[in-house]
Amino acid sequence: MKRWRTRIAAVDPRLLRATTAVALLALVLLLLLFARILLLPATLVVLWQAAREWRQLAPREQDRHSPILEASLLLVLLAYPVLGIACLFLLLLFLPVALLLERDVDLHNLVGLFCLATLGVGFVSLHDRFGVAGVGWVIVVVVAFDTAALLGGKALRGPKLWERVSPDKRWAGLLCGLAAAGVFGTLWLLALSSEGQGQSQSHAHRVLFAALASLLVGGGAQLGDLAESQFKRRVGVKDTGSLLPGHGGVLDRIDSMLCAVPVAWVALAVQDGV
Repeated sequence: MKRWRTRIAAVDPRLLRATTAVALLALVLLLLLFARILLLPATLVVLWQAAREWRQLAPREQDRHSPILEASLLLVLLAYPVLGIACLFLLLLFLPVALLLERDVDLHNLVGLFCLATLGVGFVSLHDRFGVAGVGWVIVVVVAFDTAALLGGKALRGPKLWERVSPDKRWAGLLCGLAAAGVFGTLWLLALSSEGQGQSQSHAHRVLFAALASLLVGGGAQLGDLAESQFKRRVGVKDTGSLLPGHGGVLDRIDSMLCAVPVAWVALAVQDGV
């Protein structure tokens, strides 16, 4: 393992990041291809690791060692096949049970449970209600936003977005990200509507809704990223882990989804008539 880490550290950072990104893309495509079988188990594994990393961002040392966050999260997600989206009501049990077991619960872990559980349930529910196309839409929008925001911010530079929380993010990057999210997300939703969804609506109405929904999901991606950056800044760490070479931890990769997935679910539910 030590030799493996040494070899990875010697690789050019840009090549390492690109290689990991390609591998992650391949895994996502495989997940979408076999979503009916793999989506829930994969979501459980990813969020379990994300919860472990979230614990390490707690400001108090004692809150970084209790596994109650992971246990509660897994309980909620495992209840999804039986209760559906109503399994989120199990979150109401977290605080009294945690107080019974530990007598001292930090708000940090409570926020993490709410965010990660909403993300996981929303992601699986997107597939159950809107199919692979619905899951694909939110992934396309978030990837388009993140990529364009990164490249646009580096190329155009200009004023910083929120220097205290994330020194590298700029307003130019945000605008580029929103533009890319709007374009790719709109094209994706219009392709879906041409297959029968929303045929009773005018073309102009479908375009307006698709553009607005995609922009909102892109904005959600930025909010999730900034929120995680704020938690990392609070404890003085750059990455939440080192599991993904060149990308940090799992939480670093899914932070944009924290707000984007719930927004996407609500948008599609509104379009579908709730």
